[in-house]
Amino acid sequence: FPVTIAVVCANPNGTSVTAINSMTIGGISATKAVEISLANGVSSIWFAVVPTGTTATVAFTCNATASRARIAVYRVVGASNTSSAYATESNSVLAGLSTGVSINTINGAVIIACSAIEGGGFTNWSASVTEDQDATTGVSTRSFSSASNNDAPGGSVSITATAADAANRTIVMAAAVFA
Repeated sequence: FPVTIAVVCANPNGTSVTAINSMTIGGISATKAVEISLANGVSSIWFAVVPTGTTATVAFTCNATASRARIAVYRVVGASNTSSAYATESNSVLAGLSTGVSINTINGAVIIACSAIEGGGFTNWSASVTEDQDATTGVSTRSFSSASNNDAPGGSVSITATAADAANRTIVMAAAVFA
């Protein structure tokens, strides 16, 4: 059977939350691929090798009490590297319209990205990834979004997360490639 990796993008809320300390996926300890935080926004991507065809509970702990959280769960089947992401990048902007990264990929790789926006508004993603989720975190001034590309081209790929309401926002974005 091909190897299945569960990948989780997470965005916990809380006035002091700046990091996710640990995560389990179906009771299996996950590995942090990339994380970035700024002004109470966290974008974090974790992964674990999991059994094929099962459902699982995702649980995580933060450095401070999180009042609300959003997650997006992805399944990557057939990855040849299960010990680390092929590539990771992150970026942030304190008061801007967008933030972006350039990330190295190989043909057929999977790109997963997530963003958190403080100050309201949703995320528009560049054409290199497709938006999978865009939701508020239960606090009207915060939103979380995730996007992916399950057949990335080789080379450097630019990914941009832009505030959909065209207002200056605090944006944190993380991206990881699995191959």
